[in-house]
Parts: sequence; C-alpha cells; structure tokens
Amino acid sequence: MVHPLRLLLLVLAALALLACGGEAGMPIATWTLDADSVHRELSLPAHFDQELGDHEQQYVLRTRVELPPSMQGRRLALTIAYFGGLASLKAGGLEAPDVDASEFERFRSNGQHRFLVPAEATHGGSLDLQMTVAHRWTQSAWFDTVPVLSPAERGDAAYAFVSTFDQGSAAAALSMILLVAAAYGIVYLSDRRRSAYGWFVLASFSGSSYAAWTLGLMQPLFGAHDLAAVGFLVTVSAVSAIHFTGRVIGRPASPRWWGMLGLWLVVAVFAHGPFRSTRWLSPIAISSMVAAGSYCTWVLVTEVRKGRPPLSTVLAVIAWPVVCVLALDDFASWLSLGELYRGARGASLGTMIVSLLQAGALSAQLLQSLRVSDSLNAALAGRVEALERTNAEVRKLNDELRHQVGNRSRELAETLAKVGSVRLPVLALHPGDTVGDRYKVLGFVGSGGMAWVYEVERKSDGKRLALKLLHGKSSGEALSRFAREARMASEVDHPGIVGVVDIDITREGVLYLVMEYVDGKSLESYLDGDPTIAWSLQVLRQIAEALEAVHARGIVHRDLKPANILIEDGLDGPVAKIADFGVSTLLEEATRTSQPEADKEPGEGRVTRAGTVMGTPVYMAPELAVRGQPVHPSIDMYAFGVMAHELLVGRPPFRDPLYVRRVHGRSLPPPPSLVVARPRIDRGVAAIVDRCLLLDLRARPSAKEAAEALRNAHLEADPSSMPSVRAIQS
Repeated sequence: MVHPLRLLLLVLAALALLACGGEAGMPIATWTLDADSVHRELSLPAHFDQELGDHEQQYVLRTRVELPPSMQGRRLALTIAYFGGLASLKAGGLEAPDVDASEFERFRSNGQHRFLVPAEATHGGSLDLQMTVAHRWTQSAWFDTVPVLSPAERGDAAYAFVSTFDQGSAAAALSMILLVAAAYGIVYLSDRRRSAYGWFVLASFSGSSYAAWTLGLMQPLFGAHDLAAVGFLVTVSAVSAIHFTGRVIGRPASPRWWGMLGLWLVVAVFAHGPFRSTRWLSPIAISSMVAAGSYCTWVLVTEVRKGRPPLSTVLAVIAWPVVCVLALDDFASWLSLGELYRGARGASLGTMIVSLLQAGALSAQLLQSLRVSDSLNAALAGRVEALERTNAEVRKLNDELRHQVGNRSRELAETLAKVGSVRLPVLALHPGDTVGDRYKVLGFVGSGGMAWVYEVERKSDGKRLALKLLHGKSSGEALSRFAREARMASEVDHPGIVGVVDIDITREGVLYLVMEYVDGKSLESYLDGDPTIAWSLQVLRQIAEALEAVHARGIVHRDLKPANILIEDGLDGPVAKIADFGVSTLLEEATRTSQPEADKEPGEGRVTRAGTVMGTPVYMAPELAVRGQPVHPSIDMYAFGVMAHELLVGRPPFRDPLYVRRVHGRSLPPPPSLVVARPRIDRGVAAIVDRCLLLDLRARPSAKEAAEALRNAHLEADPSSMPSVRAIQS
C-alpha cells in the first residue's frame, strides 16, 4: 500500500512537471468597465459587484495593449488564473475562443480562462481587447487575478501551474475520495456496529462535493443553486468529521454540533440565490470547517497530554487541521479577501488528504483489531482444545450414565414383571417440591393412563427436564413397561429420541422416570392444524432418521403413532422426537407373538409381556394379527407409512385398519397410491410411502431408505410457500 504522504508528493511532482515550460507573459491590469449604470476605469484586481447590483446583466471590459515586437504577428494567449464569470473575448475585432472552458459551465465558470488570440489580430503594434461577461452570480464581478497576455498558447508558467493544479487536484481528489469511501462503505454496510466507518463515508462523500464543484460537475445537477448545495454538503462533511473523530477516540461527539447545519438551513431560507449565497452561506460553511479543524486540534492536544496516542487517533484528528491550512486561499477567496496564491486552490487537495488520512486511521484501527483478534483466536484455540477434551470426557460420562440407567431399568423391569397388581400411593406434586433430593418441581405438564408428567429442574445444574410419575393401581406388567421405557431409550443416543436420564423410586415407594424436556406438542395435535406439505416432509425425515438409529441398535418401537411423536420449534423449523419406548423390543430378546387379546379400551391394544400384541389398530401392521409372527422393524415402517399418508393426504390410507380386517378374517385391499392423491409430491417420497404400506413385510423399505428419500425430496416450489393438505383438498 502506498503511503499517503508519498502519494501526495507524487501528485505534486506530476503537477509541477505539467506546469513547466510556460513563457513569461504581460499582465494587463487597466481596463474600462461598461455596464448598465456603471462606466469607469478599473485597476485589477478589483471587486465591483456592489456597483452592478444583485441582478443578471452583461458588462464589458475594454483595453488597448501595446504589443512588444516578440508578440507581434503571433497567436497569443490571454489567461486568467481564476475568475468565476462566463466571459467571451474579442481581440482586434476577431473572436478569441476560451479553450479552457468546460462543457459543464451553465451560469458560472470553473475558474480558469485561456483565450487564444488569432495571429491576424496581432500584426500591428497595438491590440484592442473587449471582454464580455455574463453577470449571473456574485463572483462574476470579482476579478482577483490579473489577466496575462502570453506568447505561449498554454499561457504563462504561473497560469499553467494554477490551472493544472486546481483541475488536476480536484479530479484526483474526487476519484480518490469516492473510491476510498465506497470501499469503507461496503465494510460499514456489512457490519453496522462499525459506526466510525459510517461517519467516515458520510464525511467523505459530502466533502467530495467541493472537488465536484471545482470541476463544474455540480452545475448540471443543481444549476444556479450549486453553490448552496456544495455549502450544505461541506457543512455536513465537517460535522460528520467531528463525529468520526469522536468515534475513533472512543468519545462520541455531542449532537449539538448539528446545530451548525441547522443555522445554515435557517440562513439559506433568507439568503438563497446565486448572489446572496456567496455573502451569507459561504461564511457558515467555512466556519463549520474551521470548527471541525479546531475540534480535531483540541482532541489531538488532549490525547497527547494523556500520553502517546495510537496512530489511528493521530491520523484521524490531524486530517481537518491539515485541510484548513491547505484551504486558506479558498477561505480568503470566498470571504472576499482575494487570491492569496494567485488562483491556486488547496481545498480539493486537502479533502483528498483528509480522506487518505482518515482511511489510514481506520486501517490502523483494523490492523490493531486484527492483532487483537489473532491473540484472542490463539487463546480461543487453546480453550476449544480444552473444551473438546472436556466434551470427550462428558461423552464418556453420558455413555456410562446411559449404561447405568439401562442396567438399572432392566433389573427393575425383570423384578416388577413378577409383581402382581398393586396400588401405588397417590403422590401429587406441587411447584417447589423436591423429588429424590435432586429434582425441583416447576409445574404440571399433563397426565396419561397411569402416570403424571411434571416439568422439573435438576438442582445440580438447573437443567429443565420432564419427570414421569406413576400413580394409582398398576399391574406388575405395567410397572415393568414403565421401567422398560427407560431401558430402551437409554440404548439409543440420537437427537430424534426423547432421552431418559434417570429412573428411581421415591421415598413413598412411587416409581418415577426423568426424561429430556420437550417444549412442544405431540404430532397428533398438529394433524388438526392443517400443516404444510413442506413442514410435513421435514418432520417425516426427522422421524425416519430417528427410526434408523433405533433399528440400528436392534430395537423395534412397536407403538409408533402421532401421539408418541413430540414436536418442538427449532431455529430451522420443527424438531421431531420419538417418545414412549414402553412396549419396544430388543430383537435379540423378542419372542413369537401370541394370539391377540381383547382391547381393554376403545382403539387401544392391550399391552402385556414381550411378544404380545399391543398398539393402536390404525397404525398396527396387519401381520400382527397372525399368531407366531416375529417382531421385525417393518412393523415400525408400516406405522411410519400410515403417519406419512395422514400428514400428506389428510386421512389414513385405509378406511378400516388392516389389522382389524385381518383379525375378523376379511380381505385386505391394496394400498392406495400417494401420487394419485398428491401429484406434486416427490416421486421418490411417494414410492417410499407406498412401499411402507405393502402387505409383504419383506418388501417394505428400511428406515435408512426412507430417510434418504426424504432428504433428497424435491419441492416444486419454495418450501415456505408449499400449500397445506387442507388447501390442496379444497
């Protein structure tokens, strides 16, 4: 990266080289002024705007020049280093074009004039010059530099330098400021917390208006009001620079600084127009720049007194004092004090230096931040490594905990299965009660056929959990099922399974189970809420992935249904978890199924020892009605297919459950095609759901196949806009 000071020296050197080569000229200071109400001799430099008044008109300047022999018979150049009026020249009665006039000039000049006097007009010993000026704003009656007649077409050396410097520095400043401000603007938009970058961008963009004004670019945009526009933007730039400096040093500036802009707006109401703007609005804009420079100087002195300030602070606060020094000629000109440097204006160069210095301040801040970030990253890497070691130990402890829960629940299940019917004491818990000296009750969640569920807080770490507490009369088989739920859930470590963390007996002799707390509702409650197709596919995918983990551990759930699927809201949508492993079976322990027993409750199969038929008929595979049918994961896949059909179509696949039809010896209809009911469903998903409902259990897909198909499902529309089942039906 080029250092800002080196870049400045390169620019100045280039301007000096461009200015070299001009020949000495002859100043022409005496002219005769002819206007509507004025006729007198002028000795330039001079101001005569008060005599002309604040209204548009034309005036003429005339003079006769005695030409030295070296200028006779040659094409000459009449140059004006700085003059803000639109002018035309006749020399010896012939037109002398202004070759430095800009195409953007509308009502004022950009400052530099170079009239080429034809050789035909210089043959004699004298030359009559007549300059016609359009008086359209205050400074078109300010002649602060003396016209110079030069034998060189480029003008004399002083003019060549001034014109090259003013226009070159303005063009360089405008391009540099816009480039730097755009780069830092992108940084600010990507992170709005970097407020210093935002103030820098505002100060730079608004400050670049002066360079644009110098180049005449403001005239096509604002016309005769371009001076008012640039004065407003310069004031905005100064106030923004004050706030930028405050952000850099860590002491935000007072909002009262915007009062300068308010003063400018109040004065602008009464002093608008090209004639009054110079006298009233320019001093306010200059005052705002001086105020910004003074504030930054005060900040720098304060920081130096505290000690050696950071480089970013020095670069930020020194910028505006520098621009105020470089803009002294601009200040003097706008305050009607004349041209200190014969037309050379340093404000554009100053704004470029401001932009570079302030960009350097932000770069220094960024480098410091990167160094701090590297240090923090190194420290963070060490902590991450330590955390990974801790996590590895935690995983081992969790595995050991699940192993212990599994062993304890297995022993309890085996013991309780031998117990006859017992009546457990009714232990109603209330918020604030403690269970097992480890769990504090927070509130009641719900109840089932033989258990109450409470939300509890583990006292050791404050973690929210769910505690299931048995109550009322229970058989040994029911108690065994309760313990079996803990054993089966502890066998699987998967986010789609409601994990069990503890099983124990209270002091009163009541069995309880502590599980992961799911802050949500069952899938059954969502069936009445008309879920969208995209939501349903996401839930089904998660259920299939959880079943894949369950089956991989050699477990068959055997009671898969919407009531046993819990849904909570996650950051990326619904999170589905399988619960209630009370009737699940390890394949290696499974026995042959026995003859189905009569239902004790409408729609529910009776749960007894392992190998007995259990579940909800609509989700039970038809082969369960056949004596001696082995337990197989395809039982769960049939239930999965029924749930998928309910979610995606809005009704079960069969009017009468196949299990019931087979129990009564009735024929079984073929499964319906999901594609027929839902043509927009992904073909792979439809094929998997159809296969889940096949009568041949060997033809049903595995949970792994179902999960893969749902992961690869293609939605024809944006998932968030996929219609609901009820919308499709209507």
